[in-house]
Parts: sequence; structure tokens; C-alpha cells
Amino acid sequence: MKKLIFILFFLISLSTIAQQKKSEKEERISKEEMPQKALLFLRNFENNKTKKNRFYFEIDSEKKGYEAKFKIASFLYSVEFGEKGNLQDIEIVKDFDSINPLAKKTIQTYFKENYAKFNVEKVQLQFKKQRTETEKETYNRAINHRRNKPDYYEFIVKVKIQKERKRLEILFDSSGNFKKQREIAESSYDYFMY
Repeated sequence: MKKLIFILFFLISLSTIAQQKKSEKEERISKEEMPQKALLFLRNFENNKTKKNRFYFEIDSEKKGYEAKFKIASFLYSVEFGEKGNLQDIEIVKDFDSINPLAKKTIQTYFKENYAKFNVEKVQLQFKKQRTETEKETYNRAINHRRNKPDYYEFIVKVKIQKERKRLEILFDSSGNFKKQREIAESSYDYFMY
């Protein structure tokens, strides 16, 4: 009986964590307001002729940090840093149709099985800074994203659950397996789109 109660408690806790709301606010800042460590890392991208460089201080329900957004060729990049300028991840906006076909099929199946209706609004390849790699290695994996699998696919999806419409941020691993989701608070959605 104790095991059953523990398992039920664990599952309820897990579903609560997976359903957290994401309330994000981004405030545009100058390049000079970025942490020096972050600016040093961003020099890696200089040879790629970045355009539309923008810098942000962001606060969401889980953390505070900094973000740089820019364009290289036709790809939109977002590089996230912690409060002290440590690299967290590099994200690249992609079309849903251009991701790995097997992952795409698994993700589509997930959407069809879990939502009455869904509309994919944004897809990002996410390359997280791993403990076992240098920031330069994370950069190399991301800049060569056509040859490298991302760590995660991050989706912004408008869904219909029963009779309610919601915007969700859903994270899938590189094989398309569901990892977690958070509802996006409507007030923060404008900040989320590039």
C-alpha cells in the first residue's frame, strides 16, 4: 500500500512539473550590458557575418540570464547565458519539415495522440552546453547543425485540449521523444517570438 501511495504521489508530482507555466520577460539591453564572459564567447560567431544583433536580459519562472539573438545566412540564432555569462545553450530556428524525418514522425504522433488540434508555430534546434564539453565544442556542434543532431527540439505549439486553447513550449529529445512541457503565459508570448 505504501508503494502504491508513493507511486501515485510521484506521478502527480511529475505531471505537475511537466505542466508548469512559462512566464518569460525579455528586456532589450545594449551590448555593453552583457556579461564580459558572454561577449567573449560571442566572438566565435564574428567570422560568420552575423546580422540583426540584439541583446536581452531575461527573467522567466525558472531563472534569470542573458540572451543574444542574431541571424547568420538564413538562420536565426539565440544564444542563452546564465547570470554570470556562462553558456547555457544555442538555439536555431528551423522549419518543422526540415528536422530529422524519424524525429518528426515521432513528434507528429505525439501531437495527434495528445491534442484534438495543434498548430506548430516555432521549432528550434537546441544545443545545450554539456558538462563534458567546452563552450567551443558546443559552438562547433551548433554552427554545424546540418551535420549534427541537436540535443533537443523545442516547439512552440498552439493546441486545443478539450475545449480550451493553449500555447505550449514542448521539449523533445533528438529522437523525438517527449521530455517536458510548459504552458506559455499569454503576456510573455510576444517576447518569445524572435
